[in-house]
Amino acid sequence: SAVQRTIDSKLKDVVSVRDFLSVVDGTTDNTAGIQAAINAAFGRTLYFPHGVYAVYGQLNINTDSVKIVGAGSGIAIVRQYTTGSDTFVFAPPTAGTTSAFQNNVGIEGLTISYQTVGTTTGAGVKFIQCNTYCLRDMTINNAPEGIVVYGGQLGSLSNFQCFASNAMTPATGTALLHFREAPVGAGFDPCYTVEVTDFRISTSKKRWACINISDADGLHFTNGYLANGDTALVAVRPERDNSYVAGVGFTNVYMDCVGASGTLYGIYIPASTYAGFSVYGFQVGSGCTIGNALQAGGIGILLREPNLKDFSVLGTEIINIDQWGIDCGTGGSNTKLMVSNCRFSSMGIGGGAGAIRLATGGDSYAITNNRFNFITNVVVGSSGTWDAGLIAGNYNDSTAPDLSDSATFAKELMRTGNSSGNTASSTTWKGLVVGNVSSTDTKVLDHYLEGTFTPAITFGGGSTGITYAAQLGTYTRIGRIVFVTIVLDLSSKGSSTGNMLVTDLPYTVHQSYSSPLALRVSGMINDVGATYLESDVIANTATIRITKMNNS
Repeated sequence: SAVQRTIDSKLKDVVSVRDFLSVVDGTTDNTAGIQAAINAAFGRTLYFPHGVYAVYGQLNINTDSVKIVGAGSGIAIVRQYTTGSDTFVFAPPTAGTTSAFQNNVGIEGLTISYQTVGTTTGAGVKFIQCNTYCLRDMTINNAPEGIVVYGGQLGSLSNFQCFASNAMTPATGTALLHFREAPVGAGFDPCYTVEVTDFRISTSKKRWACINISDADGLHFTNGYLANGDTALVAVRPERDNSYVAGVGFTNVYMDCVGASGTLYGIYIPASTYAGFSVYGFQVGSGCTIGNALQAGGIGILLREPNLKDFSVLGTEIINIDQWGIDCGTGGSNTKLMVSNCRFSSMGIGGGAGAIRLATGGDSYAITNNRFNFITNVVVGSSGTWDAGLIAGNYNDSTAPDLSDSATFAKELMRTGNSSGNTASSTTWKGLVVGNVSSTDTKVLDHYLEGTFTPAITFGGGSTGITYAAQLGTYTRIGRIVFVTIVLDLSSKGSSTGNMLVTDLPYTVHQSYSSPLALRVSGMINDVGATYLESDVIANTATIRITKMNNS
């Protein structure tokens, strides 16, 4: 029948690894049989049914359009018995010598478990110069490096977990998810455009980092959990000069440093030894949490790379940190940092620190619309030489000062709209400080207001019969100075006589002497325009006095 022919056609597209194996018991060596099955599966799917498969070395997938599918993570299990060996390696035949890609390959539905680990090499899955590749529904246990991506582009890693609980010494650079460049002839190929979603990575302090990024352009991590790296949860560490890391973003990722015996840094970008290396377009975004860096010296985000451009922390919660929530001490003139719409809570628990440290100087920073709770020492500590800075719209309900500042600014530092005027600062910065509640610094522009009022006229203190065709007043207050505009058009001056006063100004003058005013009067009778008029605000009143000047 047509249905049977369709089934037969589909079955021809699937190769079962069991057809190449005589024994599947978890210890008998299945390496050669599985490799033979891979070679036979060109352009098709290689299926691993339920079972425990033992391999003693590396399995190579060197052709396009091969997908390896297991019955499910935890159902189909591949045990790796050779110390330091990769398990599944996807790579074109000419990898390392030409820029050729291996196309349309993937692996899913398996658990890969390392039985012994004595070296820092060996990946559960490795993609080398692959194009449009995918990994999903995978569990990788105790691999020295769980998943490694060398160059390539258009990758998708989803619904996977990598764990390490064995006793391997955590060597610098080792990670359970590692993005590296691929050496191609005389050049290098960075990792391009990889989506990483729905993941869980925990190293139990047996690997240097959970995620290590060496050379990449366009990585996005969504819906994940990272825990307990030896040094960092996420690290950026280049392997050569003139490489770069760009376009990296995190959304809805919980980075858990675990506590006093856990990870030192949530995100760690140390100063590299390569002058030509740079990091730009790195964003920790909405829904992320970095917390529990309670080891002595623990820091949420530590930034030391001098070529750090456009690093932003947006909509993130940073909680329970021994020292600084964010410590940006790069010493690079290129440094640009933005922190906005974040919540910082319980910073500087170990003493002498606080929420954000901006040390050594850089290009510019913007700290806007954040909330600070339970901050020790200081909310923002700024030093070094910066081109410009902005601290605006922040809410600080801790007792720590908003700003402890010894920085110098080539252009300006602007502070505006912050809720706490609890500010300690030096005299070295220049710029504008406006709209900060309760600030007592004499350099601060601490009040700006626009409004209207209704002025009036009296003669000899009386206003009998006075009517107005126009009776308008507006004012602008800037600090201690008030600019007033008054329009009074009398339709009847009434019957009161005597000295003329303009009353009901929006503020009372707080000084013991009168303040002069500029005055223009028109339309009065008895040739008053031929005489001189002057006016002043009477001391300790809200009243303008108008005086006619003549010889007497």
